Amino acid sequence: MIIVSQDRTMNFNYENIETIGVGNPLDNNDGKFLILIETVSDNQYTIAEYETEERAKEVLEEITFAYANMEMLKIPKIDIHQIILATEMIRNICYKMPEK
Repeated sequence: MIIVSQDRTMNFNYENIETIGVGNPLDNNDGKFLILIETVSDNQYTIAEYETEERAKEVLEEITFAYANMEMLKIPKIDIHQIILATEMIRNICYKMPEK
């Protein structure tokens, strides 16, 4: 999967990404919440900025869902009768840490 930065000046192959996360607004002067990528070569890039932490987390979840969908394409011959199994597989591909 390829992720394109918000300003459309960079793209990243998901295979070369070690972590993606929401950055603290104290890390920059304008108070926006950042989505940061750290690559396997230990470089860090800001790929997007959002006004609220909630929106940044929503976008992070959209990235996670898109990646899980791409992983599902690697599973041979999933048909409509296997949709429940596929849903369980998505849950296993992407584990979300509980809030509490």
